[in-house]
Amino acid sequence: MLLAEAQLSSELPRLTAAALVLRLSPKRRAVCLCGGAQLSTSFVEAACERCPLLESLALDQCDMVDRGMHITQAPYSPLQQVVVSACS
Repeated sequence: MLLAEAQLSSELPRLTAAALVLRLSPKRRAVCLCGGAQLSTSFVEAACERCPLLESLALDQCDMVDRGMHITQAPYSPLQQVVVSACS
């Protein structure tokens, strides 16, 4: 995990999904969020819009408010991998 990701992950429980998206650098190719954030499918879509180079997204121990995930990928999006682990 990169230092920036570690710092962001420690703030997850206090940040809204919209605030999390704004904290992402548009140049990011990979994002790993661990612990406590309440996220939805709209977070994944917003992260892809904010980070047009995003190839990999990992969500670990986050609260999924939609109780599932449906991602509609843009036709030319480089997103190749979404990993959801131990989320409720």
